[in-house]
Amino acid sequence: MVPLSLEIQVVVERPIRQLEFGIALCNSSGAEFASPTSRDVTAPVVLDPGEYVFDISLPTLKLSTGSYYLDLGIRSDRGMEDHIVQAIHFEVLPNAESAEALIHHRRGHVIPEISFSIKELQPQSGAQAGAGAIP
Repeated sequence: MVPLSLEIQVVVERPIRQLEFGIALCNSSGAEFASPTSRDVTAPVVLDPGEYVFDISLPTLKLSTGSYYLDLGIRSDRGMEDHIVQAIHFEVLPNAESAEALIHHRRGHVIPEISFSIKELQPQSGAQAGAGAIP
C-alpha cells in the first residue's frame, strides 16, 4: 500500500481568512468515497497574498483496482474561493499485494482497515446452554 499524497502550489492574490482546503475522492462513475478537509487535522488558517505549497496525504487509504479522480477546493469565511472538478485522475493497478489480499473479489472501492479476532469460549462442564439447576 502506497499512501496517496499531493503537493499543490497555490497563489493567493488577496488575504484569505479561515482557509480550508478540501479534496473529494471519486471513482470513475462519479461516486464520492471520501472528502477530507484541512479542518479535519488543523484549525482554519489566515493566508496573506503570496505563494504557498500545500502538502496533503491520506496515509492509510486502500483502494481497489480501478480509475479514480480528485476534486480540489479552497473555502474561506466568504465561501468557495476555488473549486477544480476532476483535477487529478489516477489509476490503481493490480499488484502482488492486491492479489494476496484478494481485492479482485471485493465489490467496494475503499478497503477499510479492520481489526478482527476469534476467541474460543471455555467449554461448559456438562451443562447445556440455557439449562441449569435451581438450588
